[in-house]
Amino acid sequence: MVDVEVWLKVGCAATERAFPQRVELDVRLEGDFAAAGRSEDLTRSIDDAGVVERPRRALPKKTRRPLEAVAEETARWVLERTPARAVSVKARKRALPGIRLAEVATYRAAAR
Repeated sequence: MVDVEVWLKVGCAATERAFPQRVELDVRLEGDFAAAGRSEDLTRSIDDAGVVERPRRALPKKTRRPLEAVAEETARWVLERTPARAVSVKARKRALPGIRLAEVATYRAAAR
């Protein structure tokens, strides 16, 4: 699992999108990573830093309405650029007054 913190403009209400908010992403990768574990060959493993760098760089460049868009974009990117067979992404943020936390989750399998 990789945990990422990103600051971006996201929310259904214009007041939510008026300023960047902290969004936490939990990214879980599924696949056969036994070869990397047995050999300790880094070329057979997934670069955790690479997985977190893309959301940190790309997500803040665009305003999104639903939090689901953040989770979907992250899942799509991970599947396109890693050997993972599947990925699950949870995205959560502090919400409007009276709502402590908003969280969504998505699961996507590679179409390989």
